[in-house]
Amino acid sequence: MTPSIFFGAYIVDLIIGDPRWFPHPVVIIGKFVGFLERGMGGFIDKKRPGSFCGLPWLFPFISLLWE
Repeated sequence: MTPSIFFGAYIVDLIIGDPRWFPHPVVIIGKFVGFLERGMGGFIDKKRPGSFCGLPWLFPFISLLWE
């Protein structure tokens, strides 16, 4: 990456930036994970949280993100 591309991208980011009306992608992912956790509530082992909950969602989630 050349310095001109770096500074050009920096200036464009300062001008456009993250729009205030659109939530940050991390917020969207967090809400999606919360939705999945609520859906898997019956499968969660209360003594060992997270031991089985994520396994059924691993392949579908990765397949959605795969390009």
